[in-house]
Amino acid sequence: MKTIEALLEIKQIKKINTVLGGAYLDDDILNLAADNPKIKTHRNLSEPELVEVMNNSNFGIAPASTILYELCCIKMPILSGYYVENQKNVYYEFSKKGAIFKGGDFSNYTILDFKKKIEEIIFESSYNNFIDSQKS
Repeated sequence: MKTIEALLEIKQIKKINTVLGGAYLDDDILNLAADNPKIKTHRNLSEPELVEVMNNSNFGIAPASTILYELCCIKMPILSGYYVENQKNVYYEFSKKGAIFKGGDFSNYTILDFKKKIEEIIFESSYNNFIDSQKS
């Protein structure tokens, strides 16, 4: 929710694809999406549907979980971090390889933290090194 709210504050962001799994039960994002045409919410996607959403996006934000591997296969700039203990090792390995923009511990982020990190990435960064690292 904080990530979406941060993205909404960045005027250069024209469309936000939000992918939710079956375990996501809060209505906050769905309610926000209902009131904002920039947000497109996707739920319980099949593999081909998920690939299509990813291919139609030019930047990803994801925790260091299985979705991070999938995003790297698409080869796009990705801001990643962790929320729980079992994501830390995946995060550190992707960080060491230079395949992601480092977000660190997302559990302590505010909307402003997400906004600053996103703006830093989309306005000030070169993506080529990250994409090359994802390929390897």
